[in-house]
Amino acid sequence: MGASSPSSGCARQQAPALDQLARLLTLGRPLVMGILNVTPDSFSDGGRFMHPASALDHARRMVAEGADILDIGAESTRPYGGAVPVPAGEELQRLTSILPQVADLGVPLSIDTIKAEVAAWALTSGAAIVNDVWGLQRDGAMAHVVAERGAPIIIMHNREQADPSLDIMAEMAGFFRRSL
Repeated sequence: MGASSPSSGCARQQAPALDQLARLLTLGRPLVMGILNVTPDSFSDGGRFMHPASALDHARRMVAEGADILDIGAESTRPYGGAVPVPAGEELQRLTSILPQVADLGVPLSIDTIKAEVAAWALTSGAAIVNDVWGLQRDGAMAHVVAERGAPIIIMHNREQADPSLDIMAEMAGFFRRSL
């Protein structure tokens, strides 16, 4: 047997979650993704899940109520301003006490981040999917991290501000051409 690559352990850790995700995606039905924001300035929950116990309780409740996938984010992505960017270290600090426990709940976990450093840590700590709300356009290393680990990625569309005069379809087509 040859030497294993540094990311081979990641692949072994992710395999059960990815197998489960593959089974879910072949069911022919819509999937429900539960959202867990561990941010003080979340636009959807107002920071209710900053403490690990409340975050884990909420994650368990979402799974019990039928969530097929859980998405955890530690930096607010409030659209069109208002969100305060946080450094990767702060995002990681918010995640370290909760993400591994949520990953143990038995459903695939996605990490909502635009930072490759955070995605890399999350993928080695139990996340199986990366959800990049800026479509690989904010951190040049993100595509490499995802590709190296063979992780599925959700490539979202985003923009700095709303402009009703734009042709949204053309805007999105251009955005995704840059992303892909």
